[in-house]
Amino acid sequence: MAVGTALTPAIDHLVIIGRGKVIVGNDLKNLNENNISVAGDSIHLTLPHAKILQTIVNPSGFETFAEKGDWSEAAVTALKIKISNEINHRAIQQNVLVKADERCKNIMEVFMRNTGFKKVSVTFDN
Repeated sequence: MAVGTALTPAIDHLVIIGRGKVIVGNDLKNLNENNISVAGDSIHLTLPHAKILQTIVNPSGFETFAEKGDWSEAAVTALKIKISNEINHRAIQQNVLVKADERCKNIMEVFMRNTGFKKVSVTFDN
C-alpha cells in the first residue's frame, strides 16, 4: 500500500483596485516659427498631437480588495505601477487623445480668428 501526501501549491494573490485620472493635452511650449505660417489675413498652425501629460493616482485611490500570501513592498508597488499603466491604456481606448486634439484645434481656431485672422488652418504633426 502506498501512502502519499498531495501537495497543494500555495496560491498567492493580490487584488488592488485603483482609481485615478489622466491629464492629456497638447504641449505647445516648443512651438516656433516653423510651426506658424502667416500670409495676409491667413494663418496656418502645425501643432503637436495630444499626449498624456500626467496620470494621477493618489494613495487613497488604491483599495486592497483581496490579499493572500506574503507580498513585498516592491511587489505591491509594481502592481500599482501596472494599474497606473492600465489607467493610461483605458484612457487611450476611450479616445481621449483624439478628443484633446479636436478641442485644441477648435480653441486655436477661435483664438486666431479673435486676433483678426480671417482664414485659419490648424493641422497636427505626423
